[in-house]
Amino acid sequence: MMKRLAILSNILFSIIGVVAVFLALTSVMLFDAPGSENNNILWVLFWSSIALPFTCFGSVLASLTIFFKSKNYKKALWVSFLPCIVIAIMIISMTLIQILCQGNFSCQSR
Repeated sequence: MMKRLAILSNILFSIIGVVAVFLALTSVMLFDAPGSENNNILWVLFWSSIALPFTCFGSVLASLTIFFKSKNYKKALWVSFLPCIVIAIMIISMTLIQILCQGNFSCQSR
């Protein structure tokens, strides 16, 4: 069971990594609004969107290495879930922008 879950999670995060490359390429557009460069929460969102493809591909490579070299399927599964941390940071920062700035990127975050 762990072996199949590890394989499926690696496939899932590989696909998310490819999509995240396009997200990272367009993340500079977050700073289109005048004054948005002063929003600290927006900077967290920006850097997490840049980090997501690297985290996805890095965790897939590390997970596959663990999967094939040590045959520790449970550890490979846990390593493959590392991008969830970056995704959680992105969701939290988007939520904070909605709550604290009413969705306005150019507000002054605390």
